[in-house]
Amino acid sequence: MRSAETSSGIAYRVRPMPGETACGDACRFWLGPDRIVMTVADGLGHGPGAAEAAGAALRCVGALRQQPCAAIFAECDHRLLRTRGVALAVAIVEPRRQRLTLATVGNIRAVLLSEGRELHLGGAPGIVGAGFNGLAPERVDLVPGDLLLLYSDGLEEFLPLNELPLERLSAHEIAETALARWARNTDDAGILVYMHG
Repeated sequence: MRSAETSSGIAYRVRPMPGETACGDACRFWLGPDRIVMTVADGLGHGPGAAEAAGAALRCVGALRQQPCAAIFAECDHRLLRTRGVALAVAIVEPRRQRLTLATVGNIRAVLLSEGRELHLGGAPGIVGAGFNGLAPERVDLVPGDLLLLYSDGLEEFLPLNELPLERLSAHEIAETALARWARNTDDAGILVYMHG
């Protein structure tokens, strides 16, 4: 199982499908003075081919992380043509503006817990690396204490987050607990958690 965490309240955990060593789900984040960029990529299928596609997606997002969401997705779609392709989520937080911009293609789930509400943010159908339609980045105003979860379909679609004492857990603990409780045994799994402070 692989993980990463920062003091700024971002953490992720990924786990290959049981019996596999390569993980086709991948997460990463980049911290900058004006923006935080976070991504989750789910390579189609599982095993080395899926891991290769997910890794290529992370490299692409990292290289383009100063660009708008639409430009990131368009270039990643082109660069991933010779891979299996991925489902992909890119979240950009501008801390000074207290704003989140999020776009997803495929079956990456995005849930924002804000002021007692649970918002499920939508996405575009398709595969990055094989074409997609209807990309519509969403912009949401943030307040301190908001919690964003991005996760692959290797976890249950609707996580019963009300079972967790979220206010007492770190981003790392939330990611670790969610993966332990709700990951499926039939696929790779990955989750990224961001606490807005």
